[in-house]
Amino acid sequence: MKKLLILPILFISFAFTDEVYYTIKSFGSKTQKVIENIEILEIKNGRLIYKDKNKKKKISCSSIDFIKLVEKGVEINFQPDCLFPNPIKRIDMLTKEDDILSVDTSKHNYTIDSKKGYIGGYLIALGGGLLYSNYNKSIEDGETFEEYSNRLETTSKIGYFFIIMGGIMVGFGI
Repeated sequence: MKKLLILPILFISFAFTDEVYYTIKSFGSKTQKVIENIEILEIKNGRLIYKDKNKKKKISCSSIDFIKLVEKGVEINFQPDCLFPNPIKRIDMLTKEDDILSVDTSKHNYTIDSKKGYIGGYLIALGGGLLYSNYNKSIEDGETFEEYSNRLETTSKIGYFFIIMGGIMVGFGI
């Protein structure tokens, strides 16, 4: 039975090979990125909606350079129209002749978009662990209530600091 499940899983993992080529502009610099192995769903309200590992995600249409659609072994490079008022489905992208581009992606300096934010995530987890360590703590022998209170407060402040710094780092993708 397990062997029979492997084939559909392999088929699903290789079924979607669409790609989005986009540029991030920040502080005067440009970074070109690629999101691979996704299923393009539609363009709606100025955003491209796609499915990546069964999660729906969105990217602003204005940052997209072009989309590479693969249908029945044929690659089609599509330039989305951000100002188009109606939603554009994937099938419409395959048939819109005026928006189809001839783009050679090998000439561009695109890098594959990878998951980031691990360091920030670890800091958030560390901060949560420090805050959880305060749970059910009791006064140690020979410790005054003021010392106990200061110890809890210090641990809490350090925990909150780690959570705040981790959140900022995740926000910047670090």
